[in-house]
Amino acid sequence: DWFVPAVAWAREAGIVSGFGQSDGTYVFRPQEVIRRQDMAVMLQKFLVLQTGKAPAAVKEPVAFRDENAVAAYAKEAVAAMQRAGIINGSPGDGGFAFRPGDPASRAEAAVMVHFALKTSGLLEDK
Repeated sequence: DWFVPAVAWAREAGIVSGFGQSDGTYVFRPQEVIRRQDMAVMLQKFLVLQTGKAPAAVKEPVAFRDENAVAAYAKEAVAAMQRAGIINGSPGDGGFAFRPGDPASRAEAAVMVHFALKTSGLLEDK
């Protein structure tokens, strides 16, 4: 398939691991949608790989009203990406919600990638 080289690179670089199976192996599931919390994890790993460090905090920490729904493996990445200004959440009753299990729309993914690259210095505004 056309995506195999990119997935192989991301796996070797430690950016993606896939879905754990009961036999201890992992599968990628290329047709599965990407969840917002998984975008945060992948972006954090990519930025650390490219820059050698986590992005700098530029915002005060926000307690998302649904932060208890963030998977344990994603909590640190979601918090770091929020403090770096890469993710913000959605306003509503009772504060901001991150919606960690929701699929990331193409627009949301593009914005997250843009801010991640800009914040890390990997993208210059023209």
